[in-house]
Amino acid sequence: MPARVLSRVLAAVHRDGFALDDEEVIEGVVCVGVAIPRRTNADPHLAICITLLKPRATEPLLAILAAELKGVAAAISLGLGQS
Repeated sequence: MPARVLSRVLAAVHRDGFALDDEEVIEGVVCVGVAIPRRTNADPHLAICITLLKPRATEPLLAILAAELKGVAAAISLGLGQS
């Protein structure tokens, strides 16, 4: 992936708060993932994702899943001591 394309993708992930793998790794499979906030820079990077088949990955469903994942990530970070 060219650097300018990667920069645009990363900017969208930062803006939207989630990443989308639309058949980039496995044909017919879509994943939505979010980062779990870290307490300090020394803490490991953590994330959670949901995987589904491409025919079920409608835009409305992906938006719902992304929102739910953000909530779960926030709850996990609280459990890890993030304020």
